[in-house]
Amino acid sequence: MNKRNIWLVKVSQLVSLLFHLLQLSRDDSQAVMTSVKDTRDQASEEQEKKQADQ
Repeated sequence: MNKRNIWLVKVSQLVSLLFHLLQLSRDDSQAVMTSVKDTRDQASEEQEKKQADQ
């Protein structure tokens, strides 16, 4: 392989790696948002229960 082909392979590997990381971080942020929302919903439900008990 000449140098240009090696460079192209390296760049394409880097691009696919970056794309994979982007995909992962997007999935993670969605999961974090979902868990934050769930936690917030639970907290508000508990708050409503406390107010109803009083």
